[in-house]
This record gives sequence, structure tokens and C-alpha cells, in this order.
Amino acid sequence: MKTIGYAIAALGFFALPLSAGDGNVLNFLQLSTGADGNALFIDQSEATGSLIAGDPLNITPATQAGNGNTAEVEIRGNGGTLVLNQNNALTGLSIGNQAEAVIAGVSGFGSILQLGDLNSATLSVQSPDAFNPASGAIAQIGTANTGTLSVDGAGASGELRQIGNGNTNALSVEGTGTTATYTQIGNGLSNQNGGVSVVSNGGSVSITQTSF
Repeated sequence: MKTIGYAIAALGFFALPLSAGDGNVLNFLQLSTGADGNALFIDQSEATGSLIAGDPLNITPATQAGNGNTAEVEIRGNGGTLVLNQNNALTGLSIGNQAEAVIAGVSGFGSILQLGDLNSATLSVQSPDAFNPASGAIAQIGTANTGTLSVDGAGASGELRQIGNGNTNALSVEGTGTTATYTQIGNGLSNQNGGVSVVSNGGSVSITQTSF
């Protein structure tokens, strides 16, 4: 199932709860506050039992609130889940956040949260084991942050957090049971090597980068 959700409204909402072939579910809400609206592009055509919503239990919808937010989501395989929330309604800029996500394999989980404006997030989760799924999460709170997260491996987990403005980072997590968290708090932060790669079997890494 390929689905495109697009809403343009001066002030209003567009709700699309959808359940289609192969047990795929899209629970989606757009709240547009500007002339440009928000755009969501979905491809679940190679998935079964997948979910796109605002929480893992499908209690709340995936949300785009504000103006100019865009998201492109592809889920492949069995039982993948993406939690998506974008909101720039209160920033005063209303230029838009951008998100891209690919969830592949079996029972993989991904999450993208963008509160602010001009943020860009790219997420990739490859989950090879249904009994030990992989997961990845990007959270951006602020303006003009750029984050990329890639997770690959049974039970592997990665999280990239950016709190502030103008931060840039990339995190790659690979290996069975490997977990890594990278947090940036401040403004204009980046990694001089372009990002961090964590390759292990069961190792755990946590990094915090700050500026004041």
C-alpha cells in the first residue's frame, strides 16, 4: 500500500486513520496553520502488519502540526513500527521540519520527534530478528538541527537527541545487542569526524556533548 497524505488549510485539521491489505495500519493527523500545509509520503507496499502512529500502541495518531513539515516513510518486512510527531506550530517561523525513515526486516521500531523548525532527521532501522528487534529514535527540540541515525542488528538500539539550535550529528549502531545514545545540548554543535560509529556485540555507549 502506497499512501500520500497532504493537507493545505488556513486553520484546521486533516485526520486519516487507515487500515489496508496485509494488516498495515496508518493512523495520521495533520493540523495545518499555514497556506503551504504539511506533507506525508508513505510506502507500506512491501510490509505486513506494520504500524505508523503517534505511539507504539496506536493510541494516538502520528502528527504533523504547523506548516511546511514533510515526512517520507518506507516500511519493508513484517511488523515494523514508526512513531512520528512533527510540530512547528508555535515557532513563529513555520518553514517546516523534514523527516525520512526506513524500517526494514522484522518487528523493527523507529521514532522521530521534531519540536521546532528547520530540523532534518534521517532514520534507518534494519531488524533481522523478530524475537530481538532493533530500534532507533531521533529527538530534535529546537531549530535547524540535522541528525542521521542508522541501526542494524538483532537487539541493537540507537538514540540521537539534539536540544538547541544548529546542531549536526550522525550516529551508526551495528551489532547484536549493541546500544548507543548520543545527546547534543546547546547551539552549533557538531562532530569533527562527521559522526560516530559504534560496532560491537552487546556493547553500550553513551555520549553527551554540550555548549553554553
